[in-house]
Amino acid sequence: MIYESEEGVYLFGYKTLNDSGSDWDEWYEFLNEAKERAREKFKVNELDWKEINDPEENCQHDRMESVRIDEN
Repeated sequence: MIYESEEGVYLFGYKTLNDSGSDWDEWYEFLNEAKERAREKFKVNELDWKEINDPEENCQHDRMESVRIDEN
């Protein structure tokens, strides 16, 4: 999964196809860098990407479904 924010681009990696928290992440300054890394290292091609909505406020950024972060 790639998440683009004002701070940069995060490439999240998973060990499962189920919606879960990521097992690792990498940070990139630019979207094209993250996509290139995914293509080279993990064989994820441009057509393999599926666009999903931005997370809701106070939700995790590495999940497809909204999962709230406990701020207590």
